[in-house]
Formats: sequence, structure tokens, C-alpha cells
Amino acid sequence: MYAESATTNLQFKNLCGVLKITVKSDDLASVQSIKVSSSNCATSGAFTVNAEGAAVLSNPTDASKTLTVTYTTPVETTAEGKVFYVAIPAQTYQDLKIRISDGANDKFMVTKSGTDIVVERNKIYPIDFGGNYVPAVQGTKSATIDGADVDVPWVQLWEGGPKFAAYNVGVTDGNPASYGGYYTWGGTIDKDPDRNYYNGSDLTLPEEYDTATQLWGSNWRMPTPDELQGLIDNCDVEDNVRVGNHTCFRFTGRGAYSDYSLLLPMAGAMWNVNPDDVDELGIYWSATSKGTDRYDLVYQLYFTKSGGVLATNDNKFRCCSVRAVVKEE
Repeated sequence: MYAESATTNLQFKNLCGVLKITVKSDDLASVQSIKVSSSNCATSGAFTVNAEGAAVLSNPTDASKTLTVTYTTPVETTAEGKVFYVAIPAQTYQDLKIRISDGANDKFMVTKSGTDIVVERNKIYPIDFGGNYVPAVQGTKSATIDGADVDVPWVQLWEGGPKFAAYNVGVTDGNPASYGGYYTWGGTIDKDPDRNYYNGSDLTLPEEYDTATQLWGSNWRMPTPDELQGLIDNCDVEDNVRVGNHTCFRFTGRGAYSDYSLLLPMAGAMWNVNPDDVDELGIYWSATSKGTDRYDLVYQLYFTKSGGVLATNDNKFRCCSVRAVVKEE
């Protein structure tokens, strides 16, 4: 609120409109942060006050300036719904997104693309968060790595898409840019000198030969060809991204998922004793092959430093990278 007077008699006016957001415990048991953003304008920043008593942002078209409310201690919700009030400047918003996090999982709702939301000063806008949000697009899932229980972060990049692990199977430092292990198709030994691979009659790896399941546990599996292709079809792709000493590809979701991305390092692959083409190409196994012979090709995600990204294939006895996805119940 704002007031200005030559006397001690002050009459305060509300500078903004207010979102009244109701969150029920069925949706999130607690709230640690609320973030409000828009595709066409800022939701926070430096401002002045106009003649009508409304807050006018100094950089209203800077959509990168978002409003975030963070609670030091997470606020518990209730079955009936806990109400949160968030003030935002009075202006016209497109693709208004409200993202609420409990500290581990994010859920968000977003208006339909192109729909204008007009917020006026001194008005309250009730929003029932329940049932309107996109399911959690970021969280963790437990894995057993080298005998230890680890909560592995995951991210979902498009509606109905898989939940990709944040780093490769074989990574021990939790760094998304680390190379991780190099495995034959259906193998579990890093840089296996004997090139043991699955040579059964199934075109899709059985669970007992799924590298992700065997090394990380029953919560994880290797992706399907369609899921790897989905990274190309549903994401914006940035090549040659340097993270520390490693080169990666970054896959970023679109629309309501544009705040989320996935790094895949260009770890190369291994034909002989040591990996070849490190930082020059990335090859990621799917769980499906074109045939049952050792020379039959397996569907893969394959990208090179020159910028090409495509779904392709390779022989089963080559040692390549594995990026796991969450196995849904």
C-alpha cells in the first residue's frame, strides 16, 4: 500500500491486484515457495506510482523479472485449503504461470496460450489451485547406487513425457555434466572388456538385463526410442554447452515446461580400451533393438559437436551412455 499527505492523516491505497491462491493438502502437503511469471511482462521489479495509485513497473516488458515468495519454514496446507495472498502489478498478463513448490516437488498451473489475464489495482482474484495444475515436473526418486540409497533428481519436459534422471547411470558425484559409465546394450559393467551384452530373443530388454534397473533399482528403467525421440520433437535443443570441462547438449521444455531443462554430456563411446570422441559426440542407449543378432542395431539418441541431433542406432557390443527414466507404477 501507499499513502502520501502533507499532514499526519494518511489514506493508504493498494498499489497492486492480489492473487488469492488456495492450495489443498491433496495437492501439496506444504508450500515453501510461490513463483508467479508471465510470457509477456514482468511480475516484479522497480516501480513508480501513477496518479491512480497503481504500481507501474520501470521495466514492464522484461518477462525475466519474476515474483517469488519464499517461506523460511514450509507452510502446511489443509484438506479444506490453505489460502496464500500474492500481490502483483496491475497490468495485462499472457500465459500467467503460478508455480508452487514444497521444496522437493514443483507443481504449476498456467493460463492457455494467448489468453489475456487483466489484473486491476485493489481487486482480489481467487484461484483454486487444486485440479488446475500440471502434475509435478521436477522431483526426486530413490535409487541404490554402489550400495547406498540416493535420491536422484528427475525432470519432465513435456506433457505426458517421461521423468528423466538429472545425470547418467554411473555418475557418483551427482553432477549432470559428468560422463558416468559406458555400458554394452543390456550390460552392467562399466567399460566391460569382455563386451557382455544381451543376446536373447527379445527386441526390448527384459528387466533383468535393463542397465538402469539393475544398477539403480526397481524405480528406474532405460528409455524407449519414442521417449528419446521426444527430446528432439518436444524440446528446444542447445548444442555445445560447456559445463566445467565438459561439453553437453541442453534440452529445454516448451510452453508451460520452459523453465525446465536436461543436460546430456557428450561422453563419447567405447570400442576398445578407452572411450573415443569424448566431448565430440554423445550416444545414449534405448531399451529396444531392431533385431536379435549381435550386429543388429539398437535405437539410440546420437548427437555430435557439429550440432546434429537425431535418433539413430549402433551395435550392441559398443559401450555407450545410459540416461535412466523413472519407472511408473
